[in-house]
Amino acid sequence: MIHRAMAKPRTVVALFLMAAVISAHLGCGESGPPMVKVSGVVRFADGTPLDHGIIQLQQIGSPLMAKGEVDRQGRFSLSTRQAGDGVEPGKYRAAIVQLILTDLLPLDQHQHVKRLDPKFASFETSELEFEFTLDGPTEIVIPVTEAPGGG
Repeated sequence: MIHRAMAKPRTVVALFLMAAVISAHLGCGESGPPMVKVSGVVRFADGTPLDHGIIQLQQIGSPLMAKGEVDRQGRFSLSTRQAGDGVEPGKYRAAIVQLILTDLLPLDQHQHVKRLDPKFASFETSELEFEFTLDGPTEIVIPVTEAPGGG
């Protein structure tokens, strides 16, 4: 009898845990927090786009991060959980890192692009902050400056 009495609570606990796992899994679907689709462009003061890079946003007061790849025309689209899903509404600070891939090219084939000021590579020094609501903005222009001493 003791053995049978112990089996019942274990079964109830196992069923409860299985139900909790299934509920949590179903809760992670498309019914999550509302998202704001955000895209934009990174440009220098003269209008020249940033040529390749990564932009990352961190929600202020939260570990939530969004990121996007900056293409040759300076364009990007932000993603938080899956490609192109956007960001949760809130205030964010941003950091941008420029990618210059010339290691495998002969020196005479390097394209000379404007170099991004290294201050933009850190949330603490970039001075870039944005607020997104369900009403927008959905398209942003991020002004950046060249590295001291030019490119």
